[in-house]
Amino acid sequence: MTPLVGRDIHAVTFDCWGTLIYEDNPERTFEMRATAFFELLMEAGAEATFEEAADALSAAWQKHADCWAQEIATGSPEVAQWAMESFGVEDPWYTQCLVTILQETPTYHGVQTIAGAKKMLQALREREIRRGLICDTGLVPSWVVRRLLKSVDLLDELDVLVFSDEVGVPKPNRLMFQIALDELKAKPESSVHVGDLRRTDVVGARNIGMLSVRIRSRYDDQSDFPEADFVVDSHDQLLKILGL
Repeated sequence: MTPLVGRDIHAVTFDCWGTLIYEDNPERTFEMRATAFFELLMEAGAEATFEEAADALSAAWQKHADCWAQEIATGSPEVAQWAMESFGVEDPWYTQCLVTILQETPTYHGVQTIAGAKKMLQALREREIRRGLICDTGLVPSWVVRRLLKSVDLLDELDVLVFSDEVGVPKPNRLMFQIALDELKAKPESSVHVGDLRRTDVVGARNIGMLSVRIRSRYDDQSDFPEADFVVDSHDQLLKILGL
């Protein structure tokens, strides 16, 4: 695999989910969220079966995903409101309870580090190459993501963290990448972005002039969006591309 010969790389930014960390059991996460939602509906006096509650939660999440595709930042507060409204529950107390559940469920059973991610970040640090995170937060807000990164000893390996819920827009919006580069004091032409999604990571990096690397160790994105400059199967391969 050909390294980036002749390129002086000053900074590397990373996507979070599917690139540095992943959930242990996403199916279990959804089951826990749906169960808690159903119990809240019962407490609120709503008429619903568990299956109806689970379907409503899935529909609310899909609405969030549709907003994400339009570069509109939404998260647990919106998803909780949409889900509760589908059963006519207007009491904000129940909505806030659901918000907390949606935000924190992944911390109940933790996350895992993508193989080789810490070794990659340490190798960059040893070469004095700046490291950044550019993360779309989804249902899990930035403060929980920070806690999860700390739990797997990755937080201190990152110099800069940029989150969509703090910026106000998700990737591929140029602002997410520009803030990261500004804080890293790096220029696009001397920076690389690594992520697993073409629409958000590859397109976002290309739009600002960064080199892009798509990593497919957890997910192989076969969408019709533009392909990255490099595609790797692991962080070990990424080390080789960067000549480390």
